[in-house]
Amino acid sequence: GFKTREEWQEKEFKQAAERRVQAGLILSELSKLEKIEVTKDELDARHAEMLAQYPNMKDELDKPEARRDLANRLITEKTVDRLVELNAK
Repeated sequence: GFKTREEWQEKEFKQAAERRVQAGLILSELSKLEKIEVTKDELDARHAEMLAQYPNMKDELDKPEARRDLANRLITEKTVDRLVELNAK
């Protein structure tokens, strides 16, 4: 058990964060191995979806870092889809 709530949070949050980082690194490496990329059209379509869903955040969504984040999310989604496809065989 844990002696304090803080001890529990530190241990649990640290483990969860480590797992997320590991998963992200694995997905990143797999996306490179599988040559998974996002096209400009895919990025533009997702950007348009986000603008439609969050019209009051246009300024934020139009920033280069937001578009990079969207591209990374799309690559992650496509990589997970590829993993599912590979495991279905």
